[in-house]
Amino acid sequence: MSTMDTKYGVAAIMNYSKQCTQYEYDNQGQQHCVEYGMLPNNIVKDTRCYKRIKDGDVVYWNPRGCIGTTNWVETYMDGKRYGDRFYY
Repeated sequence: MSTMDTKYGVAAIMNYSKQCTQYEYDNQGQQHCVEYGMLPNNIVKDTRCYKRIKDGDVVYWNPRGCIGTTNWVETYMDGKRYGDRFYY
């Protein structure tokens, strides 16, 4: 019998980019993007974005240049990673 497990945590978002979030295939089997979204494309896993603001200006942030924090989850089957890490 297989065992399932999860790991989860936070990640600092360094930037976003417009990426395809849904694909469809045409009659010739060619893949086409049908929906775009803004997704994090550079993150620092297990790190929370921390900013200190004074008089409307960021005076300190760690990691430098971060823009926010997201959560992530990974699934494992029998101790091996199963699927992609999911950010939410």
